[in-house]
Amino acid sequence: MEVTAIPFVPAGDNTGYYINLSQEPEFLAGRQASIISKGKQIGKFGIVHPHQVLNNFDITGPCSLVEIDIEALLLERLYFGLLPNCCNT
Repeated sequence: MEVTAIPFVPAGDNTGYYINLSQEPEFLAGRQASIISKGKQIGKFGIVHPHQVLNNFDITGPCSLVEIDIEALLLERLYFGLLPNCCNT
């Protein structure tokens, strides 16, 4: 998030981004989190649940997943004029 100039802030502060524990079924309990930027969830990450997900796809080893909505970050930068002129068209 450093590239996007969005600061890391304490949980609940909507002026930047923070990491919040989550409860998604595709991840192991206690091994997952959401990425919240300016009050909106823009991503999640964690260790994929072996019985709920990995076995269904015949994946034999442990696996982690990261999902981030890059478009949400770029649109915010575009809106505030933080992208170079070449990208503001």
